Amino acid sequence: MAMTAYLQKKLGDHAIGKASYTMPAAVYLALFSASPGENGSLASEVAGGSYARVSLTSLMGAFDAVTGIATNASVVTFPGPTATWGLAQFIGIVDASTAGNVLFYAQLDNAKVINAGDSAVSFPTGSIMVQIAGAISGMISSYLMKKLGDHAIGKASYTMPAGVYHGLLAGDPTVAGSLASEIGVGSYVRQPLTAAMGAFDATSGVAVNTAAISYPAPTADYPVANYSFIADAVSGGYLLFANQLPSPLSIRNGAAPALFEAGSIQLTMA
Repeated sequence: MAMTAYLQKKLGDHAIGKASYTMPAAVYLALFSASPGENGSLASEVAGGSYARVSLTSLMGAFDAVTGIATNASVVTFPGPTATWGLAQFIGIVDASTAGNVLFYAQLDNAKVINAGDSAVSFPTGSIMVQIAGAISGMISSYLMKKLGDHAIGKASYTMPAGVYHGLLAGDPTVAGSLASEIGVGSYVRQPLTAAMGAFDATSGVAVNTAAISYPAPTADYPVANYSFIADAVSGGYLLFANQLPSPLSIRNGAAPALFEAGSIQLTMA
């Protein structure tokens, strides 16, 4: 299912410590005749004839800690239609039983015209799949995928980090978020990032650093850095995002410090 711009901004700002997003008490599955789109429009939601959104949180499994995917662990069934609902060709996950905000949406494999007296619309176990993923230059770690995913569908609250920090790695952290190859010599230390990052854009779902990030002057040769990352602590902690640098960064003792210009760090939610 695709994530709406509303949820991209809410989860993105929460992940980097810009603005806390309260976990929904519950989420609901809704039917639509047309796509809610990235703007999360409710205009085409089915209505009338005993139609009601179905409470979904208890029917969803938690997000998988490796893949960042959640599926419905139980059958999801709508009330039987007592009047014509018309064409249903999209589903959406919404944060309230009425009105509210669309969080995720997807097109049905088989669109269907629903008439009065038809069998209740039902979704078998495993047929609703939701995923948190990264794009542009920001891979999201499996740790953060699970935390944000469970938070978004009301399974488990994730406390917003008090601050996030930028760091450098010699090797690929992979989606597992390994910090084993972090640079650890020559006065290297992770740099505070939250204040330097702009909030996520409400339309594009992208955040960029609005101020430059400068590391201390090196007092020893760094291992060649091939990746940068964002973590939730100044040391240790969990890797949240990472990306491969455009070119390897070789920092030598006494040379200019590592510098990331404003606009060079981009994150997005998808």
